[in-house]
Amino acid sequence: MGGKKAPNNNNNNNNNNNSVVFVELKPSEIYFTFSKISDTFSGCSKTLMETLLQLEKRDISSRDIPAVAVVEIDKPTAGDEREEDDEESDDEEEDRRKSSARKKKKKNKMKTEKIFVSMNNRRLWVFKEAEKRGILQTIRVRLQPKEVGERLARKGSRNFRLDRISLDARIVAEKATAVVVDKEEEEEEPPRVE
Repeated sequence: MGGKKAPNNNNNNNNNNNSVVFVELKPSEIYFTFSKISDTFSGCSKTLMETLLQLEKRDISSRDIPAVAVVEIDKPTAGDEREEDDEESDDEEEDRRKSSARKKKKKNKMKTEKIFVSMNNRRLWVFKEAEKRGILQTIRVRLQPKEVGERLARKGSRNFRLDRISLDARIVAEKATAVVVDKEEEEEEPPRVE
């Protein structure tokens, strides 16, 4: 997994914040931040399937689609993850908080694996489907600074939580404008079919 640095337009060599690192990855190895995604791109209103079909027909190439931004994080391996009940009692929660200091010491000994998580789920879905269909094998992704991945893994955000990441995602169709039904119309008898 070699990285290629883009040119830094900043003349100050001490400031690497503007440098962009691109790496080639298999889409199948990148995690989604959510397991459900919209079927339409927000910027252009094009559907994911339309874009996939354009890739399949070679009307566009993977380079015509903006690079997926990814973060690299350390994910606890399956044997080390602790299953938690959603309805944890107050006593259990208090015990968990008290043992937090002990767990921090053990955390350093936990086994982890480095994974890549996409910040652009819809683009990733198109690329994963293209990989399944044999259209492409790898994609060029924009690797976010390591600090971003560490912060997201540690603190999470509104759009990023380790317990929600997934290798698979399901498309959820955009909801059409809801039709408001008047309550009086609901109570009327349905028309008779003769």
